[in-house]
Amino acid sequence: MTPETRRHLLLLALAVACLAGLVLQGCSTYPRQPAMTAQVNTGIEEVRLSVIWHDSVESVHDKCWPSFRQSATFYHGCAFVNGRECEVHATAPRDWNDLPALQVLGHEVAHCYMARHD
Repeated sequence: MTPETRRHLLLLALAVACLAGLVLQGCSTYPRQPAMTAQVNTGIEEVRLSVIWHDSVESVHDKCWPSFRQSATFYHGCAFVNGRECEVHATAPRDWNDLPALQVLGHEVAHCYMARHD
């Protein structure tokens, strides 16, 4: 798979996750997100992505909170970005219809491409 194809697939996954969020806005247990302060950098052609799957949202929070420490925030996922290396922590989707888990994954992958929020 070429880097361009990988980039297109990641951006497609991100778009699907964002669309799912709009459709399920009132139905999902995924909390409303803060406004973006930096958009996805589509000029980044390749990121080495690792996804660390957790058994529970509580396990994800325990991994993420010490690094970011926003006291009012319960972390459903997080991304540790170091240059073009990105490590995402999230729970695995139960199936293709687990839109909250897929939405978290898309959100964190967006961070791998330098998207930011408050």
